[in-house]
Amino acid sequence: MAGLALPALAEAAQAAAAAVAAVISAIMAAIGIHQVGKAIEDEKEKAKQASDAAKTAPNVIPQTKAGATQQCPNLPPRGKQAKISPEEQQALDKIGPLEGKSRQEIGEQLKPDYGEPVEGDNGGDIYIKDLGNGRSVRVRVDPAKVRNPPEGKADDVPHAHKETVDTGTDKDKEETASKDAKNEIKFDDTGCPSTDWKDTHTPIKWTPGGGK
Repeated sequence: MAGLALPALAEAAQAAAAAVAAVISAIMAAIGIHQVGKAIEDEKEKAKQASDAAKTAPNVIPQTKAGATQQCPNLPPRGKQAKISPEEQQALDKIGPLEGKSRQEIGEQLKPDYGEPVEGDNGGDIYIKDLGNGRSVRVRVDPAKVRNPPEGKADDVPHAHKETVDTGTDKDKEETASKDAKNEIKFDDTGCPSTDWKDTHTPIKWTPGGGK
């Protein structure tokens, strides 16, 4: 009987070992499935984070310098986001900063590309460049607005504006120079679109007769 018991015990041991192996295999499979599931969830979370970041990221406006970009703050709500053509941005980039320059210096810089300025209602100068795509770049050079007493506003000092507008149909540029010009987009001195009144008034130095 003892001789017969040994094979039976061996078979039982083999069966037990096989059962243990099956359990281990099942556990490993479950772990693998869990890891795959976790990896999928991780990728979904990364995609969501990237999407959220894209929604809040600053506008990147291409600059004319090779390989350079300028970070512009998000545009304030305007009903629809301002659309700026490459020609508009390139023309603004070419102007460069105007802060601290004199009226005469600005005139000397702009006249080769913009021609003689249109006289503004306030005695300032309005330089206009037709981009040939239905849009024009407009640089307005204004004297200080006299208030008594001063109110501490951005136009209390001589200042310049950078803007793009729809090109008028008249040859003397009066329509393009008008305050009623259509689809005006204002820019700060760095060439970023802005609706902040302080940012769109760039302080300059006033010199009488500098525009003509």
